[in-house]
Amino acid sequence: MRTLALSTLFACLALAPATFAQTPPPPSPPPPPQPSPPPPPPQPSPPTGGPQPTPDVPVAPEQSPPTPLEAAPAPPTTGPLETPGATTSPTAPAMLGVNLPSDRPSAPAPPAKDAWQDGHALAVDVTARGGSRLGAPSFAADTEEKAGLGFGLGASFRLLPEFSFGFGLERMSLGAASATSGQSTVNSHYAVTELELGARAYPFRWDTAELFVGLHVGLAWQDVDASGLRPSMNLEPAQVFRCSDTAGPGFAIGAELGAALRLTRSFWFVGNVGADGYQLSSEPLGTCAVGIGSITALSVGAGFLYAFDLGREAKLAAYR
Repeated sequence: MRTLALSTLFACLALAPATFAQTPPPPSPPPPPQPSPPPPPPQPSPPTGGPQPTPDVPVAPEQSPPTPLEAAPAPPTTGPLETPGATTSPTAPAMLGVNLPSDRPSAPAPPAKDAWQDGHALAVDVTARGGSRLGAPSFAADTEEKAGLGFGLGASFRLLPEFSFGFGLERMSLGAASATSGQSTVNSHYAVTELELGARAYPFRWDTAELFVGLHVGLAWQDVDASGLRPSMNLEPAQVFRCSDTAGPGFAIGAELGAALRLTRSFWFVGNVGADGYQLSSEPLGTCAVGIGSITALSVGAGFLYAFDLGREAKLAAYR
């Protein structure tokens, strides 16, 4: 029995190699296709009689151009744009056709003309004045004061850059005079009020200042404020009195020379020197006192002018 089992085992071991040899191996994957080399470029034929090229020299295959890479997206611009090709170095030389930013500050633009200088404005002004009359009053005075203070108010239209015209009101003190005759004593204080029409010319003008000359005419009224002692009448003692009265109007004419300095776009400081002549009465003013008569006065004024823009439509067409 043992002998039969061993014989069977040896028979199986003998048949195993033959069984494995008959089992077909698994199929191998096909090799990848090889790219066929491009055909060599045609070689130019050598000239007749010249040396022949060596046939054994290999010719390098022609390479295809590389595929261009896609440009990376540019980051978002957060600062000022720069001209392509411009350098950021302040010392780098400028390239042809490229404008480099300059480190020097640009020249400031000239200030725009205001409505007053451009000739389409209405201005109002107020002026403080001080001056003195020339010459003596119409009567013999024991003492007199010639200096006085005053003020002026005006409104002017400037519809041309070179000229303006307007009207005004001016009041000026003409000083005082005292006279004594017998028992009569009079102390009189005189003043004049004038309504005038005038015009100014501006021969010299700059952006912030200008010079002008002016001429005005008008009507003037004189007024007197007197006090004193009247002589006795009908054996009565002398009487103290105080009175005031007005007379006129009389003709007035004057001229001025002045300058203006701009403080803001519409606000100006104005100063002038003027000379005025007044044709006033020398007759008694009512029952108060004798008038001062015709006089000439010199004065200096300073004040402010404010201009309102009327629009360029108000400017005269000849100068638009």
